[in-house]
Amino acid sequence: RYDTSVEVAKTFCKDVDFAVVASGKNFPDGLCGGPLAAVMNAPLVLTKDGGAAAAAAYVAENGIASGFVLGGDGALANETVVEVFGLESAEEIK
Repeated sequence: RYDTSVEVAKTFCKDVDFAVVASGKNFPDGLCGGPLAAVMNAPLVLTKDGGAAAAAAYVAENGIASGFVLGGDGALANETVVEVFGLESAEEIK
């Protein structure tokens, strides 16, 4: 599901400025995030704690510097958000 969400994003989301990121382990976040991402013309990228390499690579390759992370730190740890968006520290998360 993680690699698939990145492949879908690569295919359908060109020239985007931000991403919607959700845990692939908590289906309601991804389910609700789909319509949000569609309205915002943004990719919905699924990731997980301890396994954010695919999402981080997609975000970096597309120069995406910001986005919405669904579910709060209960769904994805701050360390995962830092990895996905290539931040210096969790203090940059707003």
